[in-house]
Amino acid sequence: MSGEPMCFLHAADFHLEQPGAASPEMPEQLRQGLLEAPYRAAERVMDFALAHRVQFVVLSGDILDPTWTGPRGPVFLREQFCRLAEAGISVYWVGGRADPPELWPSLLRLPENVRRFCRGRPEVHIHKQNDTPIARLVGASRQKGRKLRPRDFRQQPSDLPTIAIAYGRADAEQLHVEGIDYWALGGRHQRSSLRSQPVVIHYPGTPQGRGMDEPGPNGCTLVWWYPDRRFRLAFLTTDPVRWQTERIAVHSRTNRDALETLLRGRIHALRQTAPGVDWIIQWVIVGEGGLVDRLRRGRLAEELLQQLRREFAQEKPFCWCASLRVDQPLPLPAQTEGVPSLRDAWIQLIHQQQARSEPIDLSQYAVGSPWVDQLESILSVENPTLRNQLWQEAGLLGADLLQGEGLEGW
Repeated sequence: MSGEPMCFLHAADFHLEQPGAASPEMPEQLRQGLLEAPYRAAERVMDFALAHRVQFVVLSGDILDPTWTGPRGPVFLREQFCRLAEAGISVYWVGGRADPPELWPSLLRLPENVRRFCRGRPEVHIHKQNDTPIARLVGASRQKGRKLRPRDFRQQPSDLPTIAIAYGRADAEQLHVEGIDYWALGGRHQRSSLRSQPVVIHYPGTPQGRGMDEPGPNGCTLVWWYPDRRFRLAFLTTDPVRWQTERIAVHSRTNRDALETLLRGRIHALRQTAPGVDWIIQWVIVGEGGLVDRLRRGRLAEELLQQLRREFAQEKPFCWCASLRVDQPLPLPAQTEGVPSLRDAWIQLIHQQQARSEPIDLSQYAVGSPWVDQLESILSVENPTLRNQLWQEAGLLGADLLQGEGLEGW
């Protein structure tokens, strides 16, 4: 191995038990595709491991919850591990929140190439190729009720690349631990690297997104380690279904025909970037003018949505348009002397609320309701982006309803 790079594949958060978010309006084939997407994405991860002839695969938790997948999940995963075993590829797997080691069915034995790490103190394993040590792996499955404890992974410095496999969240400073060269982490569905040198701290993300909050592309990470203690990472896309939010800017003279041309053009461009992927798109129209007003107030948005669905969601690769909404700036109050109109007073109030950082709390309006427990999650809005969007929509709706009204007589 002298002078030769060592290669492994890092993946996490398969969540085979979680299909994508479908809706009744979707074509049956697309809904079925969302059910199969996590399995197809996981299979592609293994395909990449075989194609690149990696030394081993690292799985950093939340691969599957067998209590929800039923027999299919463990049987499928074992088949994939057997494919790797035939090619001489080992698997190092730590459990996360969804896949603690004890949940694996005892009657279905894992192949010998799979090493599962227990809870508690990290275990150390030396990976060898032709009896020559090429990597040191330090791993521990998530311990219920305990946060990730980076100091437990501390090792004596070594000439071998040392890979810590763990599940959970910690900041980059906490993960600056002696003897660790690469943190192979799981528990975040969005791919991210907290640090790239001298120590790599990496979340590969989920191989398949489940909704608009997990937009694509999604996949896994191919990692090369070079003898000069350098790592190089490559992103490999695996998602068969991709979620996307597309913003389309219009101006005061944009008409319906021009908007349709823009929408179709963006769909064709997306299909060219990933020809084999099914797309689920949320459209956001940005701008001002008569067309924007029609989209917000009338049936034009729904008409365009249905037209795009008929045109692009009938055959594979699917392009399903999930929604079409308008992001229109809230107008400023009119600069007038004397008593402001109700509309201007309302707009001023909304601007004041947007400037505040408090969450929107509507729980007082549900007191006594038999559904208060079910509504709890939507009665309080803490996310700043969503909170601002709700105030924006409330402000525009009120401005429309109060057009021409005044405070006189109140």
